[in-house]
Amino acid sequence: MQQIRREDKQQFTYRWCKGKRWHVMRAVAGTLLKDMADDSEAAFITENYWGYAKVNESTTSAYEVTHPRWQVYDVLDYWLDVDFEKTYGRSFAFLNNRQPASVFLAEGSAITVKNGTRFQQLER
Repeated sequence: MQQIRREDKQQFTYRWCKGKRWHVMRAVAGTLLKDMADDSEAAFITENYWGYAKVNESTTSAYEVTHPRWQVYDVLDYWLDVDFEKTYGRSFAFLNNRQPASVFLAEGSAITVKNGTRFQQLER
């Protein structure tokens, strides 16, 4: 992650290489942090305290994530150069031709991940 900070704005750039191609997400934001609205998309995404991971074909792990409530910056502009299909697989290819429904930039924090619980698929 690269951050360039100026007096009135800051720019964050995140890049990764996948499929022999560099993918880029960039946001230009203000410098003042503010509390996010309880009913915002940012709160819906950042205030989700459970994660799930596929262990194998019949088992899923659920784990709790804890952290203080984060704050957000006003996003002034953004830029995406991402091949979602190469990054996440064929089922995400439709995102290559779409604009995001929302863009936000949160000031994160350290998190705690608690031991997970495994769930196995019931045989029918």
